[in-house]
Amino acid sequence: MRKQILIASSFALLTSGLAVAAEAQPRSRSVNVQGANGGGFVKQRSISRGDGNVAASRSVRTNGGHGYDANRSASRQAGNTSTSGQITTIDGRSASTSAGRTWGDGSYSGGRTTTLGDGTSFGHSTTATRNADGSVSYSSSRTGVGGDTATVEGTTVPR
Repeated sequence: MRKQILIASSFALLTSGLAVAAEAQPRSRSVNVQGANGGGFVKQRSISRGDGNVAASRSVRTNGGHGYDANRSASRQAGNTSTSGQITTIDGRSASTSAGRTWGDGSYSGGRTTTLGDGTSFGHSTTATRNADGSVSYSSSRTGVGGDTATVEGTTVPR
């Protein structure tokens, strides 16, 4: 009986270690669907993860000449996250986005920017800092597609 328990627990320990290692491996999938009347598509995707980072890509193509490629990534560390993404259609239209946040020691800073294929960009950013008296000073800005910017700033009243 003791041997069976030892073998079973060793097997459980080994397989649990394999499951963790398998999660960090890159994964991909491809699907090809074709219809009777010439319609159809091919779709591919992949993802990889590890050490607080993730990257994914996706591609779709139709028999009718449509489709896109998309990529995105994210990173998370103590007091910091960042993400980015890009999409491009088969006819050349594109957009990309990047965002980031940092925090710690009573402060926060974050924002996002999106850039279109023609170079036009828009986005927003926010900062906040806890003051010695317990109040919080903040500033938040938003920039539109036309380049116009609106900013809100202030300080909260301490409790």
